[in-house]
Amino acid sequence: MAFSIKLAIEFTQQTLEDFNRAGFSVPWKEVLKDYEFTFVEPSMTIVDLTDRIDLKVERLYEDFGGPDPTSVQTRAVMHSKGEHKLPFQDLVTHHLKWGDTIILDMQVMQVKLRFGLNDRVLCNLGPRWLSGHIVETNLPDEGGFLPYSVKTDPLPGLPSRSTSAPRDDDSCCIQEVCFDPTSQLHLVKAAARCVPEHSKVKLRFALGDKVVCRTHNCADDGLERWVAGAICEVWPKLPGASSWELGDVSGHFPGAVPYKVGMLSGAWAYCHRDDHTLIRPEGMQPQKRVRGISQRMEVRRAEDGSREKIDHGTGRRKRLVSTEHDDDEGD
Repeated sequence: MAFSIKLAIEFTQQTLEDFNRAGFSVPWKEVLKDYEFTFVEPSMTIVDLTDRIDLKVERLYEDFGGPDPTSVQTRAVMHSKGEHKLPFQDLVTHHLKWGDTIILDMQVMQVKLRFGLNDRVLCNLGPRWLSGHIVETNLPDEGGFLPYSVKTDPLPGLPSRSTSAPRDDDSCCIQEVCFDPTSQLHLVKAAARCVPEHSKVKLRFALGDKVVCRTHNCADDGLERWVAGAICEVWPKLPGASSWELGDVSGHFPGAVPYKVGMLSGAWAYCHRDDHTLIRPEGMQPQKRVRGISQRMEVRRAEDGSREKIDHGTGRRKRLVSTEHDDDEGD
């Protein structure tokens, strides 16, 4: 059923100063003091809420005569009664109720970036690529900005680190998907995780299972693309060089990955991680596509009109009670 919440929205002092420098002549307290958000899906997360607020702020900027095309992104959300940041993946109902006031830390971006906070990416460090997730965007740097700061995944002998991407293009920072093995085998190896034989857990899929894999986003709308296929090999061995060096550190790439998937198109791909953001059962591709990391929680409508909430991480399903408000549109 539809979910609504009315909130008062305020901004940190740093955000207001950034708004002023960018020409945001908007009476924020008046226009956002009592704002109601309506979502068709009841499982609204904090990141769903901030996505809606980001869009609202951008529209207000335009409505009040902003001088240049500008986009914004929320970096953190706090409740007015506490200083701790609300986790982006938590449900709104875990932290907020009708009439609460939230404080947002936002950044102003003159160019809209391809990726957002928490998106999974790989960064080019020269000798090799490292996988990780985005922890900050538009970092000030000698009078300009760096698109991303990425927290890398730890590797044997190489602890997690923070690194920055100097440009927002695939040569520096590329989204984690099921890569093309004919031209991107180096990315498959960089993104795969080293799993000792004795630590391997049971995989979700078996030989012959029909699945969908996430590949590079669609060129026309920039949203996620899932391709149908079937498991043609489990724990396939990876060809090519097995060792890597990065400065004074060296190591070995994983020798195998969870799946080799044959696509209906005749192509094939390695799936380097058995995760719902990369591979799902046939028919379980998202009904609402996104640009960044695929959402774990989803409310899906069946052909008979019924609705259920699915946790793609665990596969659990919960049937939802329908109401006359199910078809309400969000703001």
